[in-house]
Amino acid sequence: MKTMSEAIGGEISLKNSVAIVLSSLFAASITPAHAGSEVVRVQLLRRFRLSIGDASAVVLGEDMLDAFFLGIAAPIGFILFQNQMKSNLGLTALFASAAILLFTIFFATLYAIAKPKKVKSLVTKFRWLFIKLRGHKKADEMLTSILREIDVFHDSLTIYLKEGGTWQGGFVYTIAFWTFQFSITSFILVGLGSQPWILPSFSAQTVLTLIVILPLTPGNSCVAEISTASIYSAFISTSILGVFIIAWRSVTYYLNILVWRTCKLKNLEGHGGIRRGSRRSH
Repeated sequence: MKTMSEAIGGEISLKNSVAIVLSSLFAASITPAHAGSEVVRVQLLRRFRLSIGDASAVVLGEDMLDAFFLGIAAPIGFILFQNQMKSNLGLTALFASAAILLFTIFFATLYAIAKPKKVKSLVTKFRWLFIKLRGHKKADEMLTSILREIDVFHDSLTIYLKEGGTWQGGFVYTIAFWTFQFSITSFILVGLGSQPWILPSFSAQTVLTLIVILPLTPGNSCVAEISTASIYSAFISTSILGVFIIAWRSVTYYLNILVWRTCKLKNLEGHGGIRRGSRRSH
């Protein structure tokens, strides 16, 4: 977040980047597919010299790096657990649906980047809805603002594409993040007196991460637990499976809610106000 924000003119410290992520954890925990997290991050990034378009580009850039990583890792995990997946048609269907959703969003985003005029044209067609909600004058003001932010959003993503170092640095951090995230299960297994099962566990986590992308339940409750039980039962003892799942969800889900309670939004200190317009206009 810090690297990609600064690439388009934002001013944000590592401390504030962490604070924004922590502040978005609660929204992520109570919304399907963690969708609420992105909305909160966009709003909080606006305090650091980023417009809505710029902030959206930062958040989308993070998501695209995640999608790129998972697009590579998840198929490998699926191949390693092919036999286990074949024996559970429901799990296979969830994985396939999530993969289709992920790639649809990924390529739709690439299309929006390549064809901003098409996106603006589509938004303009909904002018009648803005008029109905806000009246003619305010509707036109809102529509103008949205179209301007689409241009800012496109300009910011173009900067990312032209400055390869931003993507490279961001992807290095993305790999580090997912490596630590996937290591949690191995530490829990060791704590329960089991082998760490590093490679199988990493592979299982890639499959599970793709499955929980589906917006089925808030925080993907039940879906995550059932899927984890189905996959991990292939290589860990059933005597510790239940405790393992409870410990894993406690660390990666319920702890997020508790951490959010300690992170006050007022501690996020903005610098220089909200940035208006595109980077090129300054």
